[in-house]
Amino acid sequence: MKGLIFYAKSGGLANRLRALVGYHALSRCLKVPFYLCWVPDWACDAEFTDLFELSEIELITAAQMQAMEERHEAFLYDARLWFSTIWENHLKNTVPWDHFRGHIVTCMRHLRVLPHIAHRVDEFSKRHHLHKAVAVHIRFTDNLDSYKHWSKHSPGFVPEHISTLEGFEHFIADSLRDDPMRKILLATDNKEVEQALRQKFAGQLITYPKRYSRHASWTFSRQQLKCPQRFQRASSIEDALVEMLLIGRCRVVAGTYWSSYSKFASFWGNTPYVEVRGSRYTKSCFMERIQGKVDDWHAPIAS
Repeated sequence: MKGLIFYAKSGGLANRLRALVGYHALSRCLKVPFYLCWVPDWACDAEFTDLFELSEIELITAAQMQAMEERHEAFLYDARLWFSTIWENHLKNTVPWDHFRGHIVTCMRHLRVLPHIAHRVDEFSKRHHLHKAVAVHIRFTDNLDSYKHWSKHSPGFVPEHISTLEGFEHFIADSLRDDPMRKILLATDNKEVEQALRQKFAGQLITYPKRYSRHASWTFSRQQLKCPQRFQRASSIEDALVEMLLIGRCRVVAGTYWSSYSKFASFWGNTPYVEVRGSRYTKSCFMERIQGKVDDWHAPIAS
């Protein structure tokens, strides 16, 4: 019986995790062993065991993966796809979505963060009553350089939907209009964005105290956002994982267009999700589908 290997050799944390869960669920549907080969890179510079317990996931080295391939003992996948796309590519005609999604939920339970990380999440969440707060994830860093590429090579990408700071400000203002005492959990690696929002919503913003790299340098203005040609992580992957889990503890998440991070956080926490598109925000049909709130899979699925 051939196994299934997910080769996580590149990409950010959320992109890796969404594919890991999807391929793990695929292996369960096919009733074959699942293996993970996780290789850190510039976008995710932590080992899997720096973040997670192994649980049901069998970790293998690159050498072991190559040997298994040479002996034809496993199928290898390295595309960092959403699990809905994995289902469409491999199971749509044989396994119902609800059945596959059930395996996704099971596999999510096997993503067990290390105890000290879980403690950090629990302590911060309880101290700030995040179940009453709303989360805002603003990604105005490395993704900006990618927008031109996505505009040309990703059919579903709509440049007019690129999130703006004004869109997030509208969401925050509307949230505070509903409840002036409500707290806003802001998750961003752009310190200039954080400073701008603190000036406008002083006293309402909560931020997780990330450990920023002294080499990280982003410049921000309302007219233009610039990135260095060579990206260096602004904060650690462990902090990114903690923040992802904190986002999922909130009552609703407002995320950045075309970013997997807040979507995966919302799915992991089973938290309602809205997306800032331009200067407005809207529900996401994609998220409603993968969260099991809508079962119509006849229309094309776009993230």
